[in-house]
Amino acid sequence: MPASTRSGEVAGARRPPPSLPPGITDLGVVELSDRPPTWLGPGDGEGCFLTPTVLNDGHLQIVFTSEPKTADGFTTQTERTAIVLPGRQMFSEIDCVAVALTPTLKTK
Repeated sequence: MPASTRSGEVAGARRPPPSLPPGITDLGVVELSDRPPTWLGPGDGEGCFLTPTVLNDGHLQIVFTSEPKTADGFTTQTERTAIVLPGRQMFSEIDCVAVALTPTLKTK
């Protein structure tokens, strides 16, 4: 008989991935290449460029650059940087839309 944990779960059994909190758009796995920007958007013309850089320790530094328009029609540029492990889900905000994504590196 398999061992069980204190919570009654079977040790070694796979649990389903946790669901995302309400209001977060799941963009799934996003394949990136080292350096060239990739356009990513949840829809409705919104989105941003992701510019990844592979760091020496294997992490990805991703610069998110978006240029949303204000109600007055002006364009504003916003940049945010994240350092993540490839293959691990992350959360960010693109033009005021909360998103989840799992960045991976394209193999050559």
